[in-house]
Amino acid sequence: MKHENVQVCDPSSGTVVISISVIIPAFNRAGIIREALSSVHAQTRSPLETIVIDDASADGTADVAEREGARVIRLEQNRGAAAARNEGIRAARGDAIALLDSDDYWEPHHLATVASLLERHPEAAAAGTAVRFVGTKSGVWKGRIPEGPPTVAAFYILRSSDNTLDVEQFGQTGDDPTIVADWDGDGKADPAVYRDSANGAQSYFYYRPSANPTVNLTSVQWGLTGDRAMPGDFDGDGRADTAVFRPATGIWYISFSTRGASRADYWGLATDKFVPGDYDGDGRNDLAVFRNGIWYIKQSSDGQAAYFQWGLATDKPVPADYDGDGRTDAAVYRNGTWYIRLSSGGTAAGDFGLSTDIPVSGAYVK
Repeated sequence: MKHENVQVCDPSSGTVVISISVIIPAFNRAGIIREALSSVHAQTRSPLETIVIDDASADGTADVAEREGARVIRLEQNRGAAAARNEGIRAARGDAIALLDSDDYWEPHHLATVASLLERHPEAAAAGTAVRFVGTKSGVWKGRIPEGPPTVAAFYILRSSDNTLDVEQFGQTGDDPTIVADWDGDGKADPAVYRDSANGAQSYFYYRPSANPTVNLTSVQWGLTGDRAMPGDFDGDGRADTAVFRPATGIWYISFSTRGASRADYWGLATDKFVPGDYDGDGRNDLAVFRNGIWYIKQSSDGQAAYFQWGLATDKPVPADYDGDGRTDAAVYRNGTWYIRLSSGGTAAGDFGLSTDIPVSGAYVK
């Protein structure tokens, strides 16, 4: 949920009180939008308004939403979910914007929880909660999208430059979306998926280069059935390289984006958690794994092994450059607390999240 400047305060406590506009884009959702709207009506903290943006539906979605008490904006032409959301945001009167998909629903305390966070931290621009997927095995990337057939997938992107939402259809059900990276070297992340092959055939890396919008798809053949995608800039040219770990052999296979060369290296076990990153600060990713609380790193700067204890076997590793010195820091997430081993020296710890949350740092962990 995103909010702007707020003027109203609770006189008894002096706490800022925000008003909330709920935005729901919908296209041909007459059969299911009631559940989403019912979850809004059931909130323990009521919103100022609920706006449904009917994206030129042909099934009476707008009529259903109006009967359920929503304010409806009707678009004459189908423009897609991102454009519909932005229309709703522009029409909203609340201090804060709460986005809800027409095929999702909220738990009763959702608005109260996120609004309370924003009121306690008026300096924050946004607040969010964990997501619980019901009846699906997809992750935060949607392995299918409501508007498309079962095989169509999409990235839902909140752009930091202008706070607008964009939906990019890319990939298909069953792909691995955790390989998003800067594949073309323009300094921006590109939508990307890894598609594991079947029957022993070669696997593929697919990405859409942001540097050249006229190119819809680039594919690179790399890996076999059962390999795990391990993208990273292993040659230091500013572009992600195609890389996989083969559990059957314990070998990393890396294809460099610049030199046209490849590398094969033993590092890690199939049961490890993989945490590649630039731990030595030479501008190239190092091979690294997390095993039973110990970090094992093969440094690209000198080829030497480094290892140290940080965390417990049950922790979730969340490596990233937390101190901004250009080197990846070892970090773990445990029951809502982040424990960070700073490469610049010292340690840090902070509480953020719940024990049931999925931590997201500046690096993806396999």
